[in-house]
Amino acid sequence: MPDYSFTERMPLEAGFAAVFARDIVPILDRHEKQRRETRKQALSGIGIAGAGGAGGGAVSSTQGWDDGVVLLPVLGVFGIIGVYGYFANKWRQGLAAEVLPVMCNFLGGMSYGAASPQPETFAELGLVPRFSRAEIDDTISGSHGGLDYVLSEVKLKRRSYSSKGRRRTRTVFRGLLIRIELLEEVPSILFARDYGGVGNWLSKSLSSTRQDRERIETPFPEFEARYETYTDDPEGARNFITPELTDGLLAIARAETGRERYLAAATEGHGFYLVLPRKGDFLSLGSLFRPLADSEEQFHQALADLTLPRRVIDTLRGS
Repeated sequence: MPDYSFTERMPLEAGFAAVFARDIVPILDRHEKQRRETRKQALSGIGIAGAGGAGGGAVSSTQGWDDGVVLLPVLGVFGIIGVYGYFANKWRQGLAAEVLPVMCNFLGGMSYGAASPQPETFAELGLVPRFSRAEIDDTISGSHGGLDYVLSEVKLKRRSYSSKGRRRTRTVFRGLLIRIELLEEVPSILFARDYGGVGNWLSKSLSSTRQDRERIETPFPEFEARYETYTDDPEGARNFITPELTDGLLAIARAETGRERYLAAATEGHGFYLVLPRKGDFLSLGSLFRPLADSEEQFHQALADLTLPRRVIDTLRGS
């Protein structure tokens, strides 16, 4: 058996080394064997896709099809990417489906793979762009400090058509959607991005979410420098927007982005909604071309990812 190991570093990891050795290592050992077999299948498929692209380009060249010299090898590259993605994603999903529930059980009070927050609601609130299709990957849900939460990693895509009727699909958002269930109903509030004078005027002109609400100012200069706040209940919103909330939003932005960027947020009914753009994968475990014995760092990151909603709740509460 390969040398699987986990060294506890952070307080939240206390006791995980024993769980790792007892419950996770047998899963990793089984999936390591599957990884090697899947890698062979992927390499075989990649070889076929690459050979097809190169051969097609050569034939096109001898037949005088100039466009094919470039087009077919390019299609071959896309074929390689597609083949690798298919095998890698299928293997990773199988690994995650077994490992992540064990990690959730260790942390307690959360589950993996439950129903996700509805991306349509985030679009209606003006937190993400309008989209045609939502691809939902990892989802975790649980309760912390008496508040229920659900978080999903999503990729939102929009389909459009050119003047010639050609269909085009592009990704308009990739990241995390978080919904926190509040104990009491709260005013409808949009914490919109402050684009400056002209930018704010244009944004309001183009956004029905802003148009239908009244803009209010908060007594927090640092927050006002980054946010425009809109609500349908000015008095209730002012009572809800506390220093802990505004400082918390700024702190989450610093922690997630490395700087005090704007993070889209809103409240509606009993829900607090937060959007965290991310380029890298969330809860990423394993690589098709690297032994699982070398994946300790990914487990450290996965534990941090799993506790993200808890940190968000604590930060917003100022605790």
